[in-house]
Amino acid sequence: MKILHDLHLHSRLSDGAEPHATVENYLALAKEYGLSAIGIADYLWDTKVSAPCDEFYEDQDAKRILSMVYPKEKGIRILRGCEVEMDEKGRLGISEETAKKMDFILATHSHSHIEGAIPDAIRRDKKKLAELLCDRFSLLIENPMAKYITAVAHPFYPTGNPDNFDEVLFRIPDDRLEDLFNDAVYKNIAIELSASAFSSYPMKSMHRSELFRIYETAKECGCKFTFGSDCHDPDMLAESLQRLEILTDILEITA
Repeated sequence: MKILHDLHLHSRLSDGAEPHATVENYLALAKEYGLSAIGIADYLWDTKVSAPCDEFYEDQDAKRILSMVYPKEKGIRILRGCEVEMDEKGRLGISEETAKKMDFILATHSHSHIEGAIPDAIRRDKKKLAELLCDRFSLLIENPMAKYITAVAHPFYPTGNPDNFDEVLFRIPDDRLEDLFNDAVYKNIAIELSASAFSSYPMKSMHRSELFRIYETAKECGCKFTFGSDCHDPDMLAESLQRLEILTDILEITA
């Protein structure tokens, strides 16, 4: 299936994004690749909720995102969104006031590189991390702000464990995943099909990863999907879209 949207693009407002990660550059590429919608999902911890849960989120507040003025391009929608964190206690870092001003909200439960979300001691223990990823997914779905969540960003992909994430995910049984994804369906929260989560795999072997099993289970449970490259660099968008189209075809996801 042709990918027509990317709802997870980081502009240079996000920590770690390239200086040329501008909305204008993404818009030009969207036009070139035939996308009809792009979503700018910069990192956010809303200071209306509390002080940032981690130093990573200092200066990555709602004011910066809401002050951006987007260019216009006929035939392409630019959506204003964010990637919002959940702290160690399960508090989502966005206020209702800010949420109502967003076109979409991606929420994450798997930022294992953020100490304020997942303690380093747990990140280093594969069994405990697998259990915590499940618990945090449940906390996200049951969060008081869940009605504003469009999709779960890179679900179950522990971003701080790039070398052993398959070993972590292997410890999550199918029946637990089914319970969690059924809850997501009930709450009408989509699952993001994330290109970046598969970036360590050759394109021809992405289906052999434990992460692919996660998505297969979500599909079997009837989850809806959004597509996201999670690009921090516009130069990576072409490869990311190619990965998404391959994964969509293998999973037999339809419009």
